[in-house]
Amino acid sequence: MTDIAASRRRTGRSLFAGAAAGAAGYYTGVAAAPLVGQDLSGGVTLAGLPGAMAIIGTALGASLVTAVFERTTRRAGLATGYALGMGGALVAFLAVRIGSFPLVLAGSAIFGIGQAATQMTRYVVADLHEPHRRGRALGWIVWAGTIGGVAGPNLLAPAGRFATSLGQPELAGPYLIAASIMGLVAIAYALGLRPDPSTLRVHDDLAISAAVTDHTDDVVDTGRTGDAGPATGDGGTWRLPSVRVAIVVMITGQVVMVWLMSMTPVHIRQSGGDLERIGFILSAHIFGMFALSPLAGWVDDRLGGLTAVGIGLSTLATACILATLVPVGGFAMGVALFLLGLGWSFGFVAGSALLTRDVPEVVRAHVQGRVETAVWLSSAAASLGAGLLLDVVGYVGLAMVGLVALTVPAAFVIRRRSLLAAR
Repeated sequence: MTDIAASRRRTGRSLFAGAAAGAAGYYTGVAAAPLVGQDLSGGVTLAGLPGAMAIIGTALGASLVTAVFERTTRRAGLATGYALGMGGALVAFLAVRIGSFPLVLAGSAIFGIGQAATQMTRYVVADLHEPHRRGRALGWIVWAGTIGGVAGPNLLAPAGRFATSLGQPELAGPYLIAASIMGLVAIAYALGLRPDPSTLRVHDDLAISAAVTDHTDDVVDTGRTGDAGPATGDGGTWRLPSVRVAIVVMITGQVVMVWLMSMTPVHIRQSGGDLERIGFILSAHIFGMFALSPLAGWVDDRLGGLTAVGIGLSTLATACILATLVPVGGFAMGVALFLLGLGWSFGFVAGSALLTRDVPEVVRAHVQGRVETAVWLSSAAASLGAGLLLDVVGYVGLAMVGLVALTVPAAFVIRRRSLLAAR
């Protein structure tokens, strides 16, 4: 094995570990967010607002982390994102302690930047692999979230007990744990992520890059090695069919997933469920999001984006239907939430793969950051409206709205199926 190959493997393992830990920190805090929102706002209508602010932070954080990537290094961008996430968690901890709803919203927004660093990690890892293996690489780095994503919600009750043992409010505990985890990841990356991942990237085959660039008539090389310059160089890229399909599928999948995920804890608690039951259901959902993501990557690499996207959309639809039929808080609801996460995973990995293989290197980081921002802003709007929808149409109605929303990307992909199949 060459030195550079060994460095890529070592860097990939470090990024995998960091993504797992970062997910644990984020999902510990986000599991508490709707409960904090309900308690501090005095009702369910605004219960989704702290989660929405965290997602807005993720959206804006994606652009911030990308900007640091372009101006400095991948190491600096990821470490900065996690350090800011730690700061946001500490602000949210203080807000819960003093009972300030506006302050918890501000803290949640900053906290979401840590999740942006975790999300952008998958693109950093993908660039360490050959184009025909990037789907699987993306799948494995998304899978890293299984460890943290399953552990995070299950830390909800222990963190609450720890906080009360210190004389603090129960729901302040998850934010304290989240801050500790994100701070450790920031330090580990700042000190140990060497050489920088940008120096280890696998450059696309020139013939492939030329073929893709034929569709982007105004891509401009800024002269900087491997990174995109300002937004002036990526206009044609947005017209690529694969990029448009990625955007529509990723946005809709994220919105439907957030609607049900964010309001399920409130729905269970309204029906008499406790934190342990909520933690179990959310863990099943997050397990579905991440556990089979390597399979989603394999399907994308071997069978194509059309198959992966089709599996994702149909699984999301199945989850919406099942959620309307099962008892609240029971095992079957865990299955429904698992399927919700699995459908999201297939769409998310397939869309991300399109953005790593079908976008020229010169604008790739910039395009990926812009798409992440669009996806997470849409997700924030969904989280913001979830409480209102729950109030107006109930949980069953919310699931049905999600099912109707899925017809949009389904129709969009069907119209472009020949382009996806030919990729």
